[in-house]
Amino acid sequence: MSNLTKKIYLPIFLGVILLLVLYRIQIQVDETVTDINLIYRRIETPTKLLLNGYLGHFFNFKYLGNLNWLIIPFGIYAVVKLRFFDTPWKKALGLSYLLALILISAKGYFNSRYQLTLMPLTLPMAVLFVSLYIKENNLTKYKFQIVSSLFLLIMINTAVGFLFMQQKNGNKTVSDSKVGLIYRITHPFETLNKIENKKKSTAYPVIDFIRSLPEDEKVLVNNLPMLYYYTNKSGTYYWCGDDTYYTNKGRSLLMENRSIDEMRQFISDTLGCKYLLSTDYYNQHSEKFNAFVHSYCKPVFMDNGEFVMYEIMGTKGNYILDKFIQALNKKKEEGITRISIRNADVE
Repeated sequence: MSNLTKKIYLPIFLGVILLLVLYRIQIQVDETVTDINLIYRRIETPTKLLLNGYLGHFFNFKYLGNLNWLIIPFGIYAVVKLRFFDTPWKKALGLSYLLALILISAKGYFNSRYQLTLMPLTLPMAVLFVSLYIKENNLTKYKFQIVSSLFLLIMINTAVGFLFMQQKNGNKTVSDSKVGLIYRITHPFETLNKIENKKKSTAYPVIDFIRSLPEDEKVLVNNLPMLYYYTNKSGTYYWCGDDTYYTNKGRSLLMENRSIDEMRQFISDTLGCKYLLSTDYYNQHSEKFNAFVHSYCKPVFMDNGEFVMYEIMGTKGNYILDKFIQALNKKKEEGITRISIRNADVE
């Protein structure tokens, strides 16, 4: 094998090996972990926390693709071999990028949307550094093969991601219904372009249901701001994951120093909320809040986006979503695209 051939095929070979290893690490599930939030974000093990979390901008292939990592080897090559950052503006750009990367890695690793902010710079620079490598090593005649390899990596990532979303989660601590919810949360919302009556309906059937409620009914909103985007309803914004709700007095805690019975009374009497807008998956971010929902929140509406409207009841019961989920799945099997289930439909 000639030296020129090594320059083109060795990086491709090493890149494929690296990707195979990373895919294996990212797809495997630690069955001892029960925190559904960590499982959903794929940071439930130290290795996956490093790759999908702290270094997620380069290796979180699910949300940011699998080309960003190229900036690491080819960027090092450009700096060391080509002395690419040889002017003040290039040095300033490189320093700004590194500082932003360090900040996002340290503070924003938990959510890929923060890492996404660097994509407009990372991806073009990765392509630029690969181009410089091609030019410097006289590999221009192999440009088609190299570009095709990059395109192949993208297609492989898309195919693996698609198959992974549909396969059963290997974690035995997560029930089939929860796995279904996780898949449907990550799946594009099917009704966005299939609205039966665009003049009277929104992309979210649950919003149409909320609009049908009396004007003075208030809603406790569990991390679903779409209520404020599409309705004139007043309510209290809350996130059970960190037990924080917001009013005109600022930020407060809901569950702290309150039993689930006291929570129900406080939500109804003090906050004045008769309904809860949430999802089954969001409820599971807090064991105590989930217990409150099952004890005092009767589901009255659910749509195929998994958005649920609960009526906050005055008496304790055992309120679950099983019938709603069964009814939704049955309608999906019948090919119905705009799906919504009211309580009367499953009683």
